[in-house]
Amino acid sequence: MNTEQKSKGMAFIIPGLLLEIGCLYARRIAGEPQLIAMSLMIGSLVGLILLIVGLRQFAKSKGYSDAYGFLGLLSLLGVLIMAALPDKTKA
Repeated sequence: MNTEQKSKGMAFIIPGLLLEIGCLYARRIAGEPQLIAMSLMIGSLVGLILLIVGLRQFAKSKGYSDAYGFLGLLSLLGVLIMAALPDKTKA
């Protein structure tokens, strides 16, 4: 496993996942105010993008195509699937 790509991936995965889940949770608490709800939706979208970018790097570090990064659309489930995939770079 390429540790440099893995660390780059984790640098995007962790904040992306926290931002996405945090904003979705906070949106439920915020209630009706449109400006707050819209801001939290944008934050959740940014978190999703960070998660996809991070999973692309993580997939490359494990020897897979970067298309596996789209597992980020599944949020936490996608991260768990990627973590469970075997490393193809081991000799």
